[in-house]
Amino acid sequence: MRAWLILTISLLATANLSAQTGTAPLDTIAEARRLRDAKDFAGAAVLMRAYTESHPDDPASARFAALMAYWSKDQRTADSIYARASGRHPGDADLRLEYGRFLVETGKPSRARDVLNPLTGNQSTSASAQQLARARTLLGTADYWRGDYTGARNEFRAALALDSSVADARRQLLEIETAAASWLRVGANLWDDDQPLRFVDFNADGGWFVNPLTPIGVRARSSVYDADSASAAMQAAEATVTSYFPSAHLDLVAGAGVLDRSFGEPLDWTARMTLGVRLQGPVMLQAKYARSPYTSTVRSLDQGIMVQTLEANARWGGARSWNGELGARHEIYPDDNSVSSGFAWILAPLASREKGTLHVGYGFSAQSAAESRFLPQVAIDVRPGEPPTMIPGEYNPYYTPDNLRVHSALANASLRPTHQLRIEAAGRYALSAHEDAPVIYAVATPPTATAQLTFYDRSFTPWNARGSIDWNATPAVRLTLGVEHGREAYYEFTTGRLELTYTFIAAAQRRADVH
Repeated sequence: MRAWLILTISLLATANLSAQTGTAPLDTIAEARRLRDAKDFAGAAVLMRAYTESHPDDPASARFAALMAYWSKDQRTADSIYARASGRHPGDADLRLEYGRFLVETGKPSRARDVLNPLTGNQSTSASAQQLARARTLLGTADYWRGDYTGARNEFRAALALDSSVADARRQLLEIETAAASWLRVGANLWDDDQPLRFVDFNADGGWFVNPLTPIGVRARSSVYDADSASAAMQAAEATVTSYFPSAHLDLVAGAGVLDRSFGEPLDWTARMTLGVRLQGPVMLQAKYARSPYTSTVRSLDQGIMVQTLEANARWGGARSWNGELGARHEIYPDDNSVSSGFAWILAPLASREKGTLHVGYGFSAQSAAESRFLPQVAIDVRPGEPPTMIPGEYNPYYTPDNLRVHSALANASLRPTHQLRIEAAGRYALSAHEDAPVIYAVATPPTATAQLTFYDRSFTPWNARGSIDWNATPAVRLTLGVEHGREAYYEFTTGRLELTYTFIAAAQRRADVH
């Protein structure tokens, strides 16, 4: 009897243990879901990781475990779980899609492409049209985020052709087509300073995109100058092509044009080129060349001056983060003189919100000419025996700073009270500014008189304040108004601009309407 009792208890215990073992998976998953719903993603990840290690043939549980690890910010563990599960279940399309999304969202587009390509390749027959559309959408998103808008557009169009209900593909395709919409713009710029020099520009430009990465633009400009009761005019036209090469991370801008002016040599040509390299993160290196007219002084309107400019700079940061620039510039004038400059600035975000940002920072610039072009403004008239006499001078025909150094405080604010309106304001105030300022003395040197140039350390306070308003009156029409006032080394100025831009949004929306 005792033996039968022991046997019965043993059988009941074994049955109970078997029952517990059989319900353990269900209880583990249910508990992981409860922890997930309670936002305890780390706890759910721990439970599911142990479960997947003992149940390697369950791809759905592996996906759940990897997702919980990802949500708990343990990307390494999530990647490891996804990779092992994909190796064991290479034909599971949902697993590949979820792994691909994880890789795209964590900034690993090349690996995402390796994971998703087996689904989109010609040899793939197991995936449904909806799954193929999701794969194309993920590949397009990876291209979009790395700046390959042409590749992204092709992927999104392919996704919508497979499944027109994929909202992510349609939204991003519309963004690309809208950004690549053709445009027309007309505007005017006004300038007034106390040299005195005044001018007004009337300009018109437009462009269209060969592909989402390559716009071609044309611009025409007519300028009228007024200086010392004399007037001058200049007309200019330019064509430009801009492109980005994603595989090489290269930006290219090239432009060429002609100009006709009422002073100096009537006809001349202009050119510019920029080559940029996008490095890891928000960093860009640029090299620039330009040949352009110089019209910044009164005497520059007496002759046609074309300046060749070489520049190299490094820029980093974004609109809502730290950003700055470091660069050098060398200007070559037709009389074999040159002006060299160095500059740097950095802005730190004090406030960064969707509705607005505020940055403050510091800037430094240094500039110096090889030779001075500060010349007597009047005839030299000093008699023998008279002491040296200071006479007025002017920069003729262009400005030539000497050992100019400026340290400035910077501020920049941007507000977006509505989606249609953006307001920006910025300013600069010199904390310290010095230059070796030129002075001309008339010295009697019988039988004539000569002008002698000397320099002294001058301290001054350059500053400027500017503001602009961008109003999107409609999705296709934008109005821009900008004003600026400030003081530079030798003049005070006020400038304003008004622009009206029309973008062919309706045509872009039709291109994005794929069924």
